[in-house]
Amino acid sequence: MHALTDIADALVASPRKPVADGTTAGPPFELPMTLVLPDDERGRWRLHRALLDSSASLIADLTAAGVTGEPLDSLSSSDTSAAAADYATLAAL
Repeated sequence: MHALTDIADALVASPRKPVADGTTAGPPFELPMTLVLPDDERGRWRLHRALLDSSASLIADLTAAGVTGEPLDSLSSSDTSAAAADYATLAAL
């Protein structure tokens, strides 16, 4: 979770618009993708995998927009490790 704090700090320090006008972006306030958890273990692991896929997509978007550095690298590494564990767990179910 520490990586999320670092990413939030980087986002609010970023320019609000493509052409910098001195204003910075605000923190994102969003609800989770879903508030409903599946009843079965396999479904919960699949949901976790979907959240990791969403994270990877957002990291790719930020990288394409020129946002780079340790917070993204750390989160990407953590997500990659978690995804490998998810695949192993799902294969065993």
